[in-house]
Amino acid sequence: MYVLMVETAATLPDARDPLTRDRIARAALAVVDAEGLEALTMRRLAAELGAAPMSAYAHFAGKRELLAEVVDAVLGDVELPEIDGRWRKPIRRLAGSLRSALLAHPAVMPAFHASGGRGRNALAVLDRAHGILRGAGFPDEQVVRVVDTIHAFILGSAALEIAWASLDPASRHAQIFAVPQSAYPDLTAVMPQVVASSGDDRFRYGLDRILDGVAAARRST
Repeated sequence: MYVLMVETAATLPDARDPLTRDRIARAALAVVDAEGLEALTMRRLAAELGAAPMSAYAHFAGKRELLAEVVDAVLGDVELPEIDGRWRKPIRRLAGSLRSALLAHPAVMPAFHASGGRGRNALAVLDRAHGILRGAGFPDEQVVRVVDTIHAFILGSAALEIAWASLDPASRHAQIFAVPQSAYPDLTAVMPQVVASSGDDRFRYGLDRILDGVAAARRST
């Protein structure tokens, strides 16, 4: 009987995978996606992992470091186009993929501004953006300015879209059409266009105008 019990136990798989930074970050991301950023505590995370309450501290010094890794986990979903000498199409793809990653995890957005973007995935995204432009022959000074501008546009537009999407449609429309026409005639005149345009439309328009400006600046040098 004793031998049988030992052999049976030896054949059982380990019910718990070892804790790693990536596994902890993915579990934290699941908590934030489901319950919001405020719900993420080390105790809540431990419950998600089925681990001891203090186990995450063996991998992260504290919540700030953990949040930086959560942000980087989101950026791991960004598609990195190949560097092939072209610039406009791959930059559009990279920008669109980054926006999609941000919109897929709206509750994480506040942590982006505090994380500093120093994780391996964040650096890979920035490296690829700079590499696409450098590979297309842009001078380094212009490369830096272009990437800074596009990066700020993506983060800003995504933050606004997430904030706007947090309101229910009835509330959004009520806020839009509550603007008094007598005080703001031009603003109220364009409100139907505001309602009709989607986040995708606004993003594509803004990004294309930035890229038009980049192309014009390049031709003039």
